[in-house]
This record gives sequence, structure tokens and C-alpha cells, in this order.
Amino acid sequence: MGQGFKSEGFLVDDIEKYRLFLLGRFRLLDPGGQDITPSGKKLKGLIAFLACPPGRIRDRTALQDKLWSTREPQNARDSLKKEISALRRLFRDAPGPVLMSQGTGIGLDPAYLWVDVIEGHHDVNWIVEPEFLEGLDIRDPEFEDWLRDMRQALSDGVVERPAALSGSTLVATDRLQVALLPTIAPPSDDSTVLLADIVADRISIALKMHELFDVFDLRSDDVLRPRGAEITIRVKAVPIGRDLTLNLLANRTLDGELLLGIRRAFEIDAFSLSDVAAFIAEFVDK
Repeated sequence: MGQGFKSEGFLVDDIEKYRLFLLGRFRLLDPGGQDITPSGKKLKGLIAFLACPPGRIRDRTALQDKLWSTREPQNARDSLKKEISALRRLFRDAPGPVLMSQGTGIGLDPAYLWVDVIEGHHDVNWIVEPEFLEGLDIRDPEFEDWLRDMRQALSDGVVERPAALSGSTLVATDRLQVALLPTIAPPSDDSTVLLADIVADRISIALKMHELFDVFDLRSDDVLRPRGAEITIRVKAVPIGRDLTLNLLANRTLDGELLLGIRRAFEIDAFSLSDVAAFIAEFVDK
């Protein structure tokens, strides 16, 4: 635990909240102002991931993949159980159930947790805003990817807020930022590559017709981690025998979570662009 620090406590909406600071070095204060920062790196990483944003239920398998992606599945499950037990002990004196459980998932209740990056906290003593999770070195490629994406999202001013705090908008713009990523198709199959690009073009046009979206086409961009985009869309085309299978995938940029994925197999001999157009319309509507 960190060194003790006492303040007047922290009340929001008549509820005493824990305070989690993720800008700069990780720091957690209890409702009375006592520093209860855990020492374990993985526990810090788990709390930070669950807190961005609080209120979202994360599946345990996704948590294992985020923090123990290089471990065997059983080892990863055991490690996660150990950290969840430590998390329960950390919040054992909470005024309410900070740790939420739903099915196989867990989350942190925003009613009892204040998070600096979510609340837009800014310290007047800062000359330059400190780095998100400064000095936290968790050597897992999946966690490192998430950490890099979060730092970019903060730099771009695009950070998701829990529903109870967000009002009618999640970002500084009224339009949803969507990035179209390079298509996936067998490079030696020119017709499939061409079709995948046509489908991507049609998706881009369909989204731009809606006033809800700003679309950024990154298919010719070497940088596959879009700056500021909340959602990425990718088209995957796979020929199997006499069929062509199209996969349309929409992922949340912040954590890579699959938001929507639909698949359709088309007979190559009876292939028609009108069928593909209907498939694209279904994807865009969803």
C-alpha cells in the first residue's frame, strides 16, 4: 500500500467515492482520502482497464486476454481469480458494492468510483499533463496495445464516459468517428481483392449519407491505429470452394471489442451486386 494521506473525504451526489488517478502514476484513495494504492502491477492494470470507463461489464475471458495473453488458458484463469480476490479485499470497506458481477463478467460501479480521466480532472499545478499510467510496465502485448490506444485517445480528446455521466454525447463532436481499415483478402486473388474494396467503398458511401458519422478511409494509410476514431470497420473476403464469404466487422477502437460482425456466403456463379448492396445496408443499419 502507498503512504497514508488524509483529506476531508470526497463526496459526490451525497455518496462517498473512491478516487482513482490514472494520469501520472497510478494512485487510489479511499473515500476518506487514505492512500490505498496496491503494489501489484497486474492489479493496477486490472483496475485501470475496468475503470475506462467504469460501469461497463468486462467478460473474464477478455480480461485474461488483456493481461495474460501469453499464458496458458488455465494459468491465465487462475491468475485472474487471484487478482479479483485482491480487488475484493481492496474494496472491502466500501460504502457499497464497488465491484459488480454479471454472469461471467465484472465491472466497477461509477456510483462509488471517481476516475480522473473520465471526469475531466485537471490539476492547476500541471505545466504539462502527465502521461496516462506513467511508469506502469506490464509486459503483455495486448495490454501494451490498449495502453497505447488510451494514451492516443486522451491526446485526441476522445475518451468514453459511463452512461450515467455522458449525457447525450460521448465525444467532443456530435458525429461518430469511424475509420475504414484496409480490407483482408487473399493477395493473389485479384478479383476477391477488388470485390472487398468495392464493398468497403459502398460501406463508406452509405455511412457518409448518414449525418451521424464522420468516415476516415485508412485503406491507403500505413498507420492502422486511427487517431480519434471511436469505431473501426474492416471488410474480410474469403473464397471457399465455389462460394465467396464476406465478413463485415465493426470494433471499438479503445479496447478492440467486437461491436458488430455479420457474415454472408455468396455463390460465385450466381453473384450479384444487388445482393451485396442489401448485405451492406443490413450492416450499416445495425
